[in-house]
Amino acid sequence: MDLPAALPAKTLPAPLRWDVFCQVIDNYGDAGVCWRLCATLAARGHAVRLWIDDSAPVEWMAPGAAQGQWPGIQVLSWEQAANPAFLAQCPPSDVWIEAFGCELPPAWLQWHASQAALQARPPAWINLEYLSAEPFAMRSHHLPSPVMSGPARGWTKHFFYPGFVPQSGGLLPSRVASGLADWADCDTALRAYAPALAGQRSVLLFSYPTAPLAALVQALRSQDQPVQLLVAAGAGQSALARAAGLRSDVGHADCTVTQGALQIRLLPFLPQAPFDALLGVCDLNLVRGEDSLAQALQAGSPSVWQIYPQADGAHNAKLQAYLDTIGASPPERAWHIFWNQGAHSPWQRDLIWPWEAGSDWALSARTRSQTLREHDDLGTRLLGFVQGLLGAAPAP
Repeated sequence: MDLPAALPAKTLPAPLRWDVFCQVIDNYGDAGVCWRLCATLAARGHAVRLWIDDSAPVEWMAPGAAQGQWPGIQVLSWEQAANPAFLAQCPPSDVWIEAFGCELPPAWLQWHASQAALQARPPAWINLEYLSAEPFAMRSHHLPSPVMSGPARGWTKHFFYPGFVPQSGGLLPSRVASGLADWADCDTALRAYAPALAGQRSVLLFSYPTAPLAALVQALRSQDQPVQLLVAAGAGQSALARAAGLRSDVGHADCTVTQGALQIRLLPFLPQAPFDALLGVCDLNLVRGEDSLAQALQAGSPSVWQIYPQADGAHNAKLQAYLDTIGASPPERAWHIFWNQGAHSPWQRDLIWPWEAGSDWALSARTRSQTLREHDDLGTRLLGFVQGLLGAAPAP
């Protein structure tokens, strides 16, 4: 079938109502992407309901959101989406977003199917997929997926794949870079979490425990120039504390330890705005998960992605496709190979730090950031695609 043409977001005649569904499988990426999408839409005047099965990450990503303090966004529990009595109080939405292929609650589908005849048009139903540069993602982007069974039989979902090229779904914008910061004073946050010490380099670490942290610590300790390692909260922080030989009672946020040329700063859980700001001022960002990667790329500092390891090794092809798509230099590729080989991977002496003389890594990172930010972001592309779907929807 022919897909409806995507329209620029500026042609939208009126704000839309969105339902975004998120199941937090593990880590924080699911919630991070969904919250950033909700904030992006709300900042453009849309009304958003975030249905999530674990709101704990939202509590620190966006303080006050769960209490209704973010205009345009309502945070609701997953269980409420399965309660017909509660759904009867909710105005119908224009768009449904299934994040990362989560299945909508059957009671949600049953209730909306029973109300379909009363709605002016069916919702645009989007399956928001994982960020990928692999060829299959571009082939599947925008494709329809007819629902063949259940109460929503006969309706249609559409795939939407985020990506790094103009033909993809794009990247969610940085809240700081786009002027949508929720942090009252990002400069204050940066002074608190990354104090500018004379002649000191800064490395931001947000990793899985499987990163070669012991090798990293040893290499940073032996630097000729002082380095501060800013360690984001989470399982990776605990693993880093063990790798650095810190006392068991030290492995907590808001702690600073000096070892040779290395100063380790253990950070608390940060809202998205100051985290984004840190990405923009550090000399090297070691990040995990797709939301952190997308923001690191747009921040313009050198970055290395620790991809989520999969038992069947499928992550290796995904990583290579990413490196090919961004045109990674040999030093960048060498760092990615090292950083994704496992916790016991030894330090490679031929690895080049971004700040070393003759390295053009910092320049290429800035150029890449500028190119990405010249493209339409994911919010703009998604809005355009959704409006095309709604405009093409047949009357009931």
